[in-house]
Amino acid sequence: MPLRTSPELTRKYLLFTGFIILKFILEYALVHKGYDLHRDEYLHLDQANHLAWGFTSVPPVTSWISWIIKGLGNTVFWIKFFPALFGALTTILVWKIIESLKGGFLSMFLAGIAITFSAITRLNTLFQPNSFDVLSWTLMYYLLVRYINTGAAKWLWLLGAGFAIGFLNKYNIVFLLLGTLPALLISGEHKIIVKRNFYIAILLALLLISPNLYWQYENDFPVFRHMAELSRTQLVHVEWSGYLKEQFIYFVGSIYVLIAGLLASLFYKPFKAYRFVFFSFVFTTALFLYFHAKGYYAIGLYPVLLAFGAVYFEQISQRGWQRYLRPVLLIVPLLMFIPYAQHVFPLKSPAEQIKMAIQTGQRYRWEDGNDYLLEQDFADMLGWRELAGKVDSVYAGIADKRGLLVLCDNYGQAGAINYYKKNKAYEANAFNADYINWYKSAAVYTIIRIKGWGDDPMHLHNEHALFKKVQLAGRIENKYAREYKTEIYVLAGPKADIQAFLDKERASLLKPDGF
Repeated sequence: MPLRTSPELTRKYLLFTGFIILKFILEYALVHKGYDLHRDEYLHLDQANHLAWGFTSVPPVTSWISWIIKGLGNTVFWIKFFPALFGALTTILVWKIIESLKGGFLSMFLAGIAITFSAITRLNTLFQPNSFDVLSWTLMYYLLVRYINTGAAKWLWLLGAGFAIGFLNKYNIVFLLLGTLPALLISGEHKIIVKRNFYIAILLALLLISPNLYWQYENDFPVFRHMAELSRTQLVHVEWSGYLKEQFIYFVGSIYVLIAGLLASLFYKPFKAYRFVFFSFVFTTALFLYFHAKGYYAIGLYPVLLAFGAVYFEQISQRGWQRYLRPVLLIVPLLMFIPYAQHVFPLKSPAEQIKMAIQTGQRYRWEDGNDYLLEQDFADMLGWRELAGKVDSVYAGIADKRGLLVLCDNYGQAGAINYYKKNKAYEANAFNADYINWYKSAAVYTIIRIKGWGDDPMHLHNEHALFKKVQLAGRIENKYAREYKTEIYVLAGPKADIQAFLDKERASLLKPDGF
């Protein structure tokens, strides 16, 4: 006998299928062909060649995904596929939360629109840990909602496992833990922490993350050095006003859904059992503000609020004049997304983006605290093919390649060269980010030296004096790139023991003062 489905269920299946297809189409279509990959993506892709239980920049999950991408051919299609997949799974989890809240087709439709036409879609265009991070946060909220609804131990066990996977992707999820534990205590869900299964979940999480914790211990906890450098060079420029402004911008088309979800989670009687969501948002946001976190760190807080807000609007618009709100609720995010996308997505060429910024008076704040005409993420997606091509040419022109080192200023340069290079006989290195751990000491007689923007992170500004021959062999000419004017030198004829000099410099960077 054939299975029969209700019209409501059929509509939901069509909704799910339509939004997932749309999600993947947008992730490929919203990036102009004139851009390369982002500087961070090259580092993450290179981690596939150095698998470990931890890295200076991130925990290991990203490297596992990179390893899969490498096996699939390392093409741009697959690089974009996985963040798009994580975005689609985030949407599905939001729909599952809505089902747990007794929401129907309208709330799923509204939440789907709100997520798809927001900054989450921009996040999902980049192969970084952030897409999986948002997915992990949403999973945490879903599992807590399911446990509160059922009291079944399996949801706590899954919570422990889910937290561990999120932790192994990005340590950012610790902020969610620190914000949610007190939220559960003051919202009447304190009984969770006296349950035996709660501690089983903790032990499960500790077991799963223990290899990474041991790796951190064995490597003198590079995460603390990384966080100290991040705080000193980037977070110091983050202001509360800028952080709060960014939160509004991320979901500008559906901000009313977020606000409704936040307030409803505290005041709406049908949501009384889920008040922890409100306090989790408040406490976690307070932590982010205190530590001057970047705005996008908090994006994982919002999918659950979109679920609550969507269900709230569906339930209050079932009768009376409120039912006329329904088309407005669905149309506004779409209309707001059109102008929003012009500034948030690299839809136009760099020249066109800058022209638009001049016309509109738009300026973009970079990590250095200064304002520019081009979004920093866009500038970080330019000049990489040019750099790799020129380094390939320089390498080919060197007759004696014994003891030859390709040494970069930063991880973006090294990663991009390793990704785009045609000649597989060499590897680019840097005393920066994860590359400082991957560097293998060996005799050095010639260096292809890439000198980039900003301060020299390796303190090697005097290394030219150690060679008899210093030749400028190329320069990045893409004026829109953040790496504009990056120089390529050939240093040959060492006057001293270059291997010993580099080993000393690397050691000083691995254990700087204060660590």
